[in-house]
Amino acid sequence: MFTRKEIFDNPRIVDQFKHTGWMFREETRYAKNAEGMLFSGYVDFFNPEKKGLISKKYGNKDPYYPPGVPVWSGTSSVIKLKAGKRRVFSFDVTHADRVDYFLVRIGKKSKGYSYDHMVYNNLLNETTEVIQEFKLEKPEFEFSEICSGKYYIELVSLN
Repeated sequence: MFTRKEIFDNPRIVDQFKHTGWMFREETRYAKNAEGMLFSGYVDFFNPEKKGLISKKYGNKDPYYPPGVPVWSGTSSVIKLKAGKRRVFSFDVTHADRVDYFLVRIGKKSKGYSYDHMVYNNLLNETTEVIQEFKLEKPEFEFSEICSGKYYIELVSLN
């Protein structure tokens, strides 16, 4: 924990904490109620690629704007692969000019996230039982099934 004085003197320290799901991204299912209307009241909808990292709200005079979150292109959440057959995966990202590289992690164990309701115990989980991890310069990669079963793909844009 930091004191108010420490945050005031160095607002970027608040950017060091891993996202925990307490800020919801605009244009997501969390931003709308059951009728599809935007929530109102004390709810923070925050897209750092548009508004800068959270330190901007704490007075950072030189805010950092990261690249956007990668979004799969034309792909459903479940993809069937045939053994030994390669598949090309592609994705889009807003503010691609800010991307130095993309990090891809393919694992056999899920983070345990749920997009229908928040699972508090899983907020800090990572994809595990990693079978491949690599960096990309372009928003596309090939993958073929190594062993049978489910795979979980984690994709991050970094700069």
